[in-house]
Amino acid sequence: MHRRRFLSLSCQSGAALAAASLLPGCATLPAVSRGAAPTPAPSSMRPGLQLFTVMKLLDQDFDGTLAAVAAIGYREVETVGAFDRDPAQVADALARHGLATPSQHLMPGNLYRDFSLYNRGGLSWDEIVRRFAIAFDFAQVDCFIAEAIERATRLGQRYVTWQTNWQSHYGPAELKQHIAAFNRAGALCRSAGLQFAFHNHNLEFAVIDGMPGYD
Repeated sequence: MHRRRFLSLSCQSGAALAAASLLPGCATLPAVSRGAAPTPAPSSMRPGLQLFTVMKLLDQDFDGTLAAVAAIGYREVETVGAFDRDPAQVADALARHGLATPSQHLMPGNLYRDFSLYNRGGLSWDEIVRRFAIAFDFAQVDCFIAEAIERATRLGQRYVTWQTNWQSHYGPAELKQHIAAFNRAGALCRSAGLQFAFHNHNLEFAVIDGMPGYD
């Protein structure tokens, strides 16, 4: 695709996103229902930007960076949680610059704050990986997915995205834990009218018991 065509497409406005129902807190999460699947989003191409790619700039000048993203021609962006901000503030800032946000990356608890500190050289890579692994504890899936669903509801998002795997060891047992966690996360999102997604890297293609983990 030519650059001019790409920018032309990126300037097209996205379709309106339906607000999702808010899940209650972790202690009172209801049983997951198997209702109808969410209506597929329109298939027309609308290039968007994953705001993780400009996270350092956002931490320096949040509003100015969103303005620059919009000036380039983007109309849709994926958030990193709610950037350690109130989702209402994020929604207002995006609206000011004509940006829609159909998707977010999971960022449980104070993890965004930790990741921001890592970006500024305040934490080592090994330490941030350790904190990510704790934040994505499989036993806490209901809690951090409920948190993400609340953010998605307030931001008008459709997709909740789990990004990569953070275990120091990744074998058959961890793979089975991931499958169970993803199925639970998907069911919770579906019951709230949202779509669960996964942003893989390279680890998922490692061969485990004779088969790539992704398979």
